[in-house]
Amino acid sequence: MMIKKTVTFLLLLAYLSTFAQDITLEEITNNILQIEADTTFTITTRNQAKSSQISLDGGYQFKIWHQGRHIAKIVEVIGLSYGSIQTTIYLTNHTPVKIIESEAVFTETSHGLNYNSLNKVYEVTHDILNWNHQKTITKEKGKRVFSVPKKAILDYKLLIECAKQTIDE
Repeated sequence: MMIKKTVTFLLLLAYLSTFAQDITLEEITNNILQIEADTTFTITTRNQAKSSQISLDGGYQFKIWHQGRHIAKIVEVIGLSYGSIQTTIYLTNHTPVKIIESEAVFTETSHGLNYNSLNKVYEVTHDILNWNHQKTITKEKGKRVFSVPKKAILDYKLLIECAKQTIDE
């Protein structure tokens, strides 16, 4: 009987600790405000296009805000012929808490495209309450123009791995 109670208690404890890892929207907002206000981060920039032999019309930028191996923010900007795609990932304790992906197109004028002016046409925001369980609140505005939707929140993991490799170099 004692073994059954112990096993039941351990299973209950494991269950509760798994779901206790969820964070609130308020905590996410506060974490992002702290990251944006912190001026002590090192910003590492990498031009992926040079290292991968890929040529993009509008270039490619990959920036990482970090302190040593602790990454707080990753921004990837892909420049295209008619606009750009930007992905921003905020992390707390090595875990993503918010991902923002946006698409913008160059402003059209009577003389053609204005390459100095971008209009945001799409944005998806993922507030990540629990990364391990893929528990998110997703909000979309507008319509995608350039990219294919990510099938799962873990599709962004490649950017995080690339950021880790970049700061290790």
